[in-house]
Amino acid sequence: MLDEHTIDRVPGGFSYATSLFWRMDFYGTFFCSFCGEENEIFVEPEDGEVQALTVDCSVCCRPNVLHIRIINQQIIIESEFEG
Repeated sequence: MLDEHTIDRVPGGFSYATSLFWRMDFYGTFFCSFCGEENEIFVEPEDGEVQALTVDCSVCCRPNVLHIRIINQQIIIESEFEG
């Protein structure tokens, strides 16, 4: 659902997804800490403004620890390699 969000890439595994309108589901992106490929994930705002979870890269299958923050309808995802 990238058509409903503005995505800005930032070096170092950060990505910013700004919702154009507030809804109860969000998609965010992160860059794999191992292979650098972009991945899209679903983020549930009901799980809180600060979240941490482990997600496997859809390309290389390596685990990434994601630190997710939702601030003013903006999703900020930081990824780091688990291992």
